[in-house]
Amino acid sequence: TTETYKFQYTVRYNPNAGITTLTENEIYSLHPNPTSNYVFVEGVNIENATISIFDNMGRSYEVKAIEQDSSQVKLDLNKLPTGVYFIRISHEDELLQVMTCVVK
Repeated sequence: TTETYKFQYTVRYNPNAGITTLTENEIYSLHPNPTSNYVFVEGVNIENATISIFDNMGRSYEVKAIEQDSSQVKLDLNKLPTGVYFIRISHEDELLQVMTCVVK
């Protein structure tokens, strides 16, 4: 099954630092960005969170449940085609943050 989500977000682009997505409560970071292999999601209290990857059409590519308290999670993006993706972090159906990731 395919799930579709619509997001409202603001993107700030700095050619020297990559792409950063701004949200009201920016508590997670994503690096390296852009990437071709993997990204690390860093933040506090990721325990029991869900990390989802979506493309610009809203198609879900991966959902990863974080069971243990971890300040860093590695996501393998190696099989994704080149493009812009959204990393969605949620906890118990509450959206915590959406970040933009470029896969090259």
